[in-house]
Amino acid sequence: MRRERERRERPAPAEPSLEAPDTSSLLYHCRTKILDHMLLPISGIPERVEKQNVLILDDFTIRIISESIKTHELTEKRVLLVEKVTANREALPAFDAIYFVTPQSVDEIVKDFQQAAPAAGGSKKGAAPPARAAKYRNVHIFLTSGLGPAVAQKIQGCPALAQRVRTLSDCGLDFYVEEKAIYSTNQAALFPLIFAERPPQDVWMPIALKLVSVCVTLGVDPVVRYIAGSGKNPSLSVARMFRNCMATYKERNASFREAPGPKYTLLVLDRIVDILSPVLHDFSYRSMIYECIEATGHHLKTKFTSASGAQQDRDIFLNEGDSIWVKNRHLFMGDAFQNLQADMRDFNANNDAAQCFQDGHISPNVRNLGVAIQKLPEYQRLNEKFGQHIQLAEMCNTQVDRRQLNDIATLEQDMAYGMCVGQKVRGHVSRLTRFLQAPNIMREDKLRLLLVHLITTDSISREELQAFVSQARIPPDEARLLDTMRLFGVEADAGEGGRRMKKQRPPRDRVAQQQEVYQVMQYIPVIEDIVRDFIEGRLSDAQYPSLDEGAATATETAAPAPAPAPSTGRGAAKGFAMNWTRGGAKAPRGGSAAQPAVRPLLIYLVGGVTSEEMRAIDRIRKEFTRGGVQPPIFLGGSEILYPKSFVEHLREMSRLGQSS
Repeated sequence: MRRERERRERPAPAEPSLEAPDTSSLLYHCRTKILDHMLLPISGIPERVEKQNVLILDDFTIRIISESIKTHELTEKRVLLVEKVTANREALPAFDAIYFVTPQSVDEIVKDFQQAAPAAGGSKKGAAPPARAAKYRNVHIFLTSGLGPAVAQKIQGCPALAQRVRTLSDCGLDFYVEEKAIYSTNQAALFPLIFAERPPQDVWMPIALKLVSVCVTLGVDPVVRYIAGSGKNPSLSVARMFRNCMATYKERNASFREAPGPKYTLLVLDRIVDILSPVLHDFSYRSMIYECIEATGHHLKTKFTSASGAQQDRDIFLNEGDSIWVKNRHLFMGDAFQNLQADMRDFNANNDAAQCFQDGHISPNVRNLGVAIQKLPEYQRLNEKFGQHIQLAEMCNTQVDRRQLNDIATLEQDMAYGMCVGQKVRGHVSRLTRFLQAPNIMREDKLRLLLVHLITTDSISREELQAFVSQARIPPDEARLLDTMRLFGVEADAGEGGRRMKKQRPPRDRVAQQQEVYQVMQYIPVIEDIVRDFIEGRLSDAQYPSLDEGAATATETAAPAPAPAPSTGRGAAKGFAMNWTRGGAKAPRGGSAAQPAVRPLLIYLVGGVTSEEMRAIDRIRKEFTRGGVQPPIFLGGSEILYPKSFVEHLREMSRLGQSS
C-alpha cells in the first residue's frame, strides 16, 4: 500500500509541449526549442524526476524567455527558480543548474564554481583548506550560439565546473522575436560599419552567424538570393558569408536535418533598397508609441494617472502576450483609439468578470460571492490593460497636436508621392520653408523633413540645401548628418544617374478595398512589392540572383519574370520601385480570386526593419491566410529601425567623419 501511495504522489515525468503546431510563427519555433529540445530532456531524466532545477539567464536570454515562455510552463519542466547570471545567488547544491546564456556570459558560469560557498565544518590547524561545496549539483549549459574551442577551454580550465557539466550545447537561439513573423538580430551597433565607405571585412561574420541561428531554429537550409548591383553591396556580402557559415554549421552538426515541406528562400536585402521608409512619420499605433513615448525595446516606462487621480510610475511591456496590443498595433492611430474605447465598453458590458463588479466594487446582483472574488484578478488585469492603452493613445494624440505631426506627415507624403509618380507637387517648397522657419517645430522633425526633401527631389544643389538648413537654424554639426546620405546613394549635386531613388517600373495595379487609406499613411514600402513579386513568381532573377547554382530557376517560379529595367547605376540595379495609393485608392490585397500558393520566404534586411515594413508583412500574411494558417513569410533585420534611431545612426556616422 505504501509503495502504491508513493507511486501516486511521485511527480510524473514532464511531457512535451502540447501547443498546436503553428509553423508560421517564430514564437512557436522558439517555444518548441526551449521547452521540448532544451528543458524536456533534462526534466525527464529518471533520477531527476523528483528534483528541481534553477534556470539561470543573462540579459539577452531573459528577453527570449520572457517573450516565449509562460511561468507555469517552466514549472512543468521542473524549473523552480529563474535567476540572473550576474546576480549574487545563493548556493543550491541539491539543484541542477540550467544555464541559458550567450557565450560572453561563460566567464560568469566559471565564477560560480570558483567562488562556491565553503563546505560545512572547519579544518585542523596547519591542514589544507577544506574542500569547497559545489554551488549546484549538476550543470547544463545551453549557449545561444558560438559554441567553440574557446568556450570549451574556459570550462575545462575550471575542474570544479568541468566535472559537473552534463550538457553543453549550442541551441541556436541568437535572435529576438519581435512579432510572430518579425525577428531582429539585435545588432544596431553595426549600422555605421555596414554602410561605411569601406566596411570592415569582419562586420559580416556576426550577422551571418545570427542568420544561421534563425535558420537552425526554423530547421531550414534555404536557397539564398540577394540584390544585384555594382560597388559595395552589403546584401551580397552577408549572403556569401551566410552560405559559408551555414555550410560550416552542417559539417559540425551532422545530425541537422531540414524540416519537411517546401524549400525556403532566404532573400537578403539592405537598407538602401528603401531609404525613405526610416525617415517618414508613420501614423500606426505602434509607430506613434515609439515616436512620442520613450521606449527601450518592448519596455515603456512612463507615468499614469490612477483611478484616484494620483500619478504613478508604470513599467509596460508591449509584446505578444498583450492581446490588446497585438490587435491594435498596426492600425491607424485614430482607428486604434476608437477600437480601444469600443472594446473597453464591450468588456464592461459583456465580460463575465466585469459583470461581477460595478465602479470597482462587487455588484449587488452577484449571487455567488466566491465566484466574484475568484474573477476579481482577471477583471482588474484586463481593466488596467485597457486603461493603460487608452492613456498611451491619449499621450500620443497630445504629442501629435503639439508637434503638428499631422501637417508634417501630410507634406512628407506629398513629397513622396511626387517622387513615386514622377510629378512635382505644387506648393511643397513653400510649405517646407514654413515648417523649417517655425520656432515651435522640433529640430528632429525639421531634420527629417530635410531628409525627405533630399531623398525625393530629382535634383538639388548644395547651395539650395544649405539655404534650407539656414532657414531651419540647424547647427553645422547637426547639418553634417545630411551629407552622410551620400553613403546611401542620395546627395546634393548628385548628377544624372547618381541617385538611387529611381522608379524602375510603373506602380503595380491597385485593387479597391473596403478599408480607407489615410492621407498620412499612403506610402507603401518597397518590401511589399518585392514580397508580392516573389509570391506571384515574378521576382526578377537578374535583379535578385541566387548564390546557389540552378536553385532560383523556373522550378521555383510560377510565371516568367519581367525583363530587368535598364540600369543607371547601382541604385537602378537595385530596382527601387516605389508604390503609392492616392485619393481614396486602397492598399494592395492581391488581384485575382485564385491566388497562388505561397512558398516559404525568409527575408533579412541589413540595416534594420521599419514599422511600415512590419505592417506590410502583417498585411500580406493576413491576406494569404488559408484555413486559419498564415503563410510562412518572415521578415527580420539587424535591428528594429525607428526614425529616431536612424537619425542617431546618421549623427554617429557624421561624427566618425565617414561623410567627408
